[in-house]
Amino acid sequence: VGGGYTGLGTAYHLLESDPALRILVLEGETIAYGASGRNGGFAMTLLDMSLALLRRNHGDDAARAAHRAVAESVDEIGRTIEHEGIDCEWRHGGLMVVATNRAQLERVELDLRAAEELGLDGFRRLDAAEARAEVDSPTYLGALHEEHCGVVHPAKLARGLAAVVEGRGATIFARSPVTGIDESGTRLRVQTASGSVSADQVVLA
Repeated sequence: VGGGYTGLGTAYHLLESDPALRILVLEGETIAYGASGRNGGFAMTLLDMSLALLRRNHGDDAARAAHRAVAESVDEIGRTIEHEGIDCEWRHGGLMVVATNRAQLERVELDLRAAEELGLDGFRRLDAAEARAEVDSPTYLGALHEEHCGVVHPAKLARGLAAVVEGRGATIFARSPVTGIDESGTRLRVQTASGSVSADQVVLA
């Protein structure tokens, strides 16, 4: 239930693990209608706080595991796009966090130190000249470069993934809002305005 990244990604990986599965995706609007098709197109490791703050609030093990999980997810997006030949303007160019004042430079240094002490790879320090070589602004005092970041056309990625799962045998019904899910013996019945689906399992995506 849901034709965004979660629903399409679930269908994709289920069919990879067992191509004989019968998969149906129900989407209330059109594929990628919501946040999956309308986001900024950044695939990156930034969570809702800096790496240094994540470490301070949750400890080394949790911070290390969280960063490695999101870094792997960015790499997995790139691998899937390349493997499936999805035309979605993917560019894996990394992320540069710049500092234009002393306080920002200190925050960059804290994140770099956290990455080094946690044993995380893909981070490097850029001094003022190196940062300006990337983007020539006289305001840059330095920067942090992190390799696990890419940009993508979000709607093209979702629609491309939809085409892949349909090509592998999944069925997608757009403009089919789900109105309810009921138990029907050992199965589940998913209700829509125009009909219902009986399934062994339902993923709310």
